[in-house]
Amino acid sequence: MIQILESREKKQEIEIQKATLKTEMKMFFDIHTHSTSILNQVFAIQNRYPTSNDFSSPFSIGLHPWFLKKETSENEILLLEQKLQHPKCFAIGECGLDKAIDTNFDFQK
Repeated sequence: MIQILESREKKQEIEIQKATLKTEMKMFFDIHTHSTSILNQVFAIQNRYPTSNDFSSPFSIGLHPWFLKKETSENEILLLEQKLQHPKCFAIGECGLDKAIDTNFDFQK
């Protein structure tokens, strides 16, 4: 497991280095976006849900409480665990608890 993580970290470091080399300007990091940046100096980490189809660019992955459903949660957790091993997965998120929505709070935990 340690070798897998080290290999993934090296791939992520290379990805960041490539992005940095694209421009001589300062590099900016957008760590939570839902779209691709058109600016070369922005390294964007797109927020993805486990059932998303596009994992071709750097992404974060999580289970947002707004979209949790009991009937699909087990499968989504399995997908999330798989996607955490993806070389373009840079972060976990968006995750959290939300008391302001209809999804049962105990289920969110």
